[in-house]
Amino acid sequence: MAEWKPRSLLLALCACYALAAPMPAPMGATRREDGSVLVGDILYSSAQWDGLLSKNLDSLEKLWPRENGVVKIPFKISDSKLNGTLLKLGFSAWQSKTCLEFPELTESDTRKEYLNITIQTGCFSGVGYTAGNVTTISIFGDVCGLKGITHEIGHAIGLHHEHSRSDRNDYVIVKMANVEFSSAHNFFTKDTVNFGVPYDYYSIMHYREKGGSASGERVLLAKDARFQDIMGDAP
Repeated sequence: MAEWKPRSLLLALCACYALAAPMPAPMGATRREDGSVLVGDILYSSAQWDGLLSKNLDSLEKLWPRENGVVKIPFKISDSKLNGTLLKLGFSAWQSKTCLEFPELTESDTRKEYLNITIQTGCFSGVGYTAGNVTTISIFGDVCGLKGITHEIGHAIGLHHEHSRSDRNDYVIVKMANVEFSSAHNFFTKDTVNFGVPYDYYSIMHYREKGGSASGERVLLAKDARFQDIMGDAP
């Protein structure tokens, strides 16, 4: 695995590692059988989606509990066909640079809050901690790849996309006319608290320049041209 260089954001994670962010609630989304709603690569529970519709805000209760300076986020692999090696490399990418730890859930552990690692259609994750509920991550075969798995774990610990943070318009231009309709929500800005951490073009949570494009045209233009070719290029 290529070295994933530490960023100042990772240091901020240990102080308050996950941000809750208001966002416009996309209308017309289809509920799944259990009432949840999948929007891009983010999965909302039925209760979370109802909260979005009623308040137009994402939940503020996203922080996984921290004890003695360490945040332990247990996980359970629900499908034996899942590539456990890649998953653990994805966990290691976060664990080696932060105060996060990812222990595997034991049979005797009856807690309800953990990462449920599944194989569903697509690569997606719930966002952060929800009291009384699991946070689901879907890893669709080898399609996600190591970078995709690491990205989805980022959502599971509570992070949204870097290019959606509140100050993104100071750093990138978003060509919404080039965005696939179903991906538009991935480019809405959010009222994030950024802790004075500089914008990170290179972030694992940042899309590449053509991410979400409807026709292969550029969607994201860096205001500092030096960063155009490395956006979202963290290994």
